[in-house]
Amino acid sequence: MAPVQEREVPSRDEFWQTIYPAQQPVVFRGAARRWEILQPPGAGGGYAVLDHMTAIAGHRQIGFGVGMPMDGGYMHYAELEDGFSSNLAAGRRRLAQLARELKREVEKPTGHYLYAYSTAVSSDIPELLPMLDVPILRDQQLKGGHWRMWLGSGGHVMTTHFDTYQNVMFLVHGTKRYRLFPPDQIANLYVGPFDQGPFRSTVSMVDPRKPDLARYPRYARALAAAFDVELRAGDALFLPAHWWHTVETPDLNIAANYWWGHTVAERRLARTVLLQGLLHLRPLPEDQRRFWKLVMDYYVFQTEGPPHEPMAPAGLDMTGAATPERIKVIQAALASATRDSAAEPVDPGSVAPSDVLQMAPAVAIDLAPGDALQLAVGGKPAARISRVDLDVLLRFRSPARPLDIVDALAGDGYEVQIGEVMAMVRQFCQVGCLVRAAG
Repeated sequence: MAPVQEREVPSRDEFWQTIYPAQQPVVFRGAARRWEILQPPGAGGGYAVLDHMTAIAGHRQIGFGVGMPMDGGYMHYAELEDGFSSNLAAGRRRLAQLARELKREVEKPTGHYLYAYSTAVSSDIPELLPMLDVPILRDQQLKGGHWRMWLGSGGHVMTTHFDTYQNVMFLVHGTKRYRLFPPDQIANLYVGPFDQGPFRSTVSMVDPRKPDLARYPRYARALAAAFDVELRAGDALFLPAHWWHTVETPDLNIAANYWWGHTVAERRLARTVLLQGLLHLRPLPEDQRRFWKLVMDYYVFQTEGPPHEPMAPAGLDMTGAATPERIKVIQAALASATRDSAAEPVDPGSVAPSDVLQMAPAVAIDLAPGDALQLAVGGKPAARISRVDLDVLLRFRSPARPLDIVDALAGDGYEVQIGEVMAMVRQFCQVGCLVRAAG
């Protein structure tokens, strides 16, 4: 195993012109401290950062997991019949209360470690956003960019997994130990079901703390290609998308990371292509699979450069638009759900996540020229709509809160945040598609 490359804290131009294009992990020692990310006023140490965060956003509720002593801090699949649940018990607490429980577990360990992982800052603790401004990310228009927070009592290890986002992780307090594997090690990591990871990510079935090489012999090849790095408070790690990583958190830990690189809709469409390949290409004879791999390499991945005559997108459904038959079903459902409903319009500027809203009776969805989806209010075209937006809109066939929409979409596999849904909701209210439910 080799150490991860270390560099001086880069300028913005150096990061985007040199470091990012290389798509190799890099550690920037002292970057977070130099940029004062989440730093408390005065001297740090102890619980200073945690207390500082609590003073600012202690009233906010965030989700977290509680580990079981018999698991030894290993975050992986639960031994349950469904085969893909996390082995953490989930809960929600005010940040101030969670901070007290974190301190208790640090000072008097019970083995029930606490971990608030991947907390969406913009929706759950927005008061912290001004403290997460860093020079290399400032004023960058990054697709799907958003901040996450990680708070843990320590003593836990996240199993080997990958993220589809580009990632810069800033360690504010404590220690994190990473073991990184290049994307091409997928065949040596013995990954579980790609669509059913316990933390909504594909994971390796090998226990990184004590790998069973008799059962997983190719894992030795992965270890030979791995990189190790230990982050200390103040350090930052650039972790490119699709790099497999195991993360060990030995002590009280506070970190923030910035993810970017794609939208939820793009990820869903890419996974749909993979599913179609599993259904229709994998069963073919070997010679046909080899041929289709060549075709995909030539046209899709362009391993030999752009095709001589590129495929024209005309006539292809690139947006996941519904068919005319599907539209009829949607229209019938809308008519049934909104017929004779008593409702009042809602001001887009005043709508809140707790508001109960429903589809306006006059709303219809139809095919626009070019086989796109079009939203119409009172018989007049109002806006074109993507498949993801349509899925959001259809949740309002009966009264629902935007918070409920987020939960429902998350259950369908979307990685959505309340802020994203609220932006859609307010847009739909503006054109008269959603109304406040009566009663």
